[in-house]
Amino acid sequence: MGISWEYRLIGINIKSSPKPSTSNDAKQIPNMSKEFLEKEFSQYYSSDKNDNIALQCQNLINIYGKRGWEHYLQGQIGNLILFYFKRKVDI
Repeated sequence: MGISWEYRLIGINIKSSPKPSTSNDAKQIPNMSKEFLEKEFSQYYSSDKNDNIALQCQNLINIYGKRGWEHYLQGQIGNLILFYFKRKVDI
């Protein structure tokens, strides 16, 4: 029985996106009021999204590390950070 490598590539978009706005969203959806959006989707509009890119990258690497993936390379194309992982597979 031999050993082979399995590879995985994960991309994270690091471009900042604006925080959700009920006013802007209500304008884009016909017959949808700001009040309705605030009431029905309160968690979405009140959530404090984590913009700490370093922490998000650390969490990603730890998640895959626990699953047996080794982070061996990192690169960037435009706004995309690419994480390269590999792990041994029995063949």
